[in-house]
Amino acid sequence: MRSVLILADDLSGAAESAGAIAQSTSSRVEVRLAPATGPDRAPGSDRATGSDCATGPNSRVVAIDTDSRARGVQRAGTGARPGALVYRKVDSLLRGDIAAESRALRAEGFELLAVLAVPRIGRTVRSGHVHVDGVPLADSPLADRLLGGGAHGDVGRAIGLPSEVVPVGVIRSAQLDAVVAAVLDRGAVPVFDGETQADLDAVAEFALRLDRPLAVLAAGGLARSLGPLLGLPEHPPLFRAGADRVVVVVGSGSPIARQQADALCGTAVRAVVVAPGERPRLDGSDAVITLDHRSAWDSSELDRAFELIAHEIGAIPGRTDLVLTGGETARRVLDGLGIERLWAEAALEDGVVLCTTDDGRAVVTKPGSFGGPQTLRGIVDHVKGIPT
Repeated sequence: MRSVLILADDLSGAAESAGAIAQSTSSRVEVRLAPATGPDRAPGSDRATGSDCATGPNSRVVAIDTDSRARGVQRAGTGARPGALVYRKVDSLLRGDIAAESRALRAEGFELLAVLAVPRIGRTVRSGHVHVDGVPLADSPLADRLLGGGAHGDVGRAIGLPSEVVPVGVIRSAQLDAVVAAVLDRGAVPVFDGETQADLDAVAEFALRLDRPLAVLAAGGLARSLGPLLGLPEHPPLFRAGADRVVVVVGSGSPIARQQADALCGTAVRAVVVAPGERPRLDGSDAVITLDHRSAWDSSELDRAFELIAHEIGAIPGRTDLVLTGGETARRVLDGLGIERLWAEAALEDGVVLCTTDDGRAVVTKPGSFGGPQTLRGIVDHVKGIPT
């Protein structure tokens, strides 16, 4: 059975993929936080490598947050074990420098597959183009938010390498293995269409039986299909409700994120707004921390804000469970707390993943713009063990 190394450029993506596998197997998946990069620490060193054995129950599956999206650096090699399937988590809307990642993987000797569909949230691939709720991405309201990156919706163009579309008719037929092998032999990247989770199930089965050095450029949809095929043992969850408090950190300025924070503030959760240079003041009760988006923040001020937030959280005695919205927000807070790994245990809803630390604290990650007005309220109730 192949081992699987998941690589993601932010913590939300790493947790999402690991959480999908954990959810589909009733198991736990290790999420490692790669070390910060610098002149003497290249991406891919220390915890960033997948070549060493994980220390947890499922050493065959490891997810790594390379933190390359926020830091603008490229990973220096995967460090994958021989024979491992590399799962390069990419954004389902083609955000990020997918072409650079593709070239790096190809240079390392991997053959590539591209699987971008996430049918459960209405993101499908037809004729090699991303669709959102049946509408081509280029024609959807989401295209205006992508600032040109990925708005075209063309998967092959985003990859930046020769590619060929594998239509669903082939995926659902007995010809799948032969057709895709021929595409790979021609030196092209197979771009898989996908309209249902069953389509992804077929691709996952194919990927695991393909005896080649293989990296899959995939959104989160494929992880849900991959999990049940890995033969992972079940493990009881580490998480138990009972924290002394829950602290929510909302770094995103998106309207939905602010609406979710406001919904929390209407309850017994204390609101803490942080302006540039200010230290948040926590009193040991449940709190939601937001950044003052009326202020102009530069990168150094943001780094300092997250450092102060982490320091304040760490200074409170007792157990503090965390709900962190946005991959960069989550990563900066956890770095400040010195947390180097998480255990993904469950997907509470799409993109919302319940993780635990080695000492049993809950860390829930959520992309900033995901969910509805009451999503944060529901997450906090779940962590606190309040029936909904």
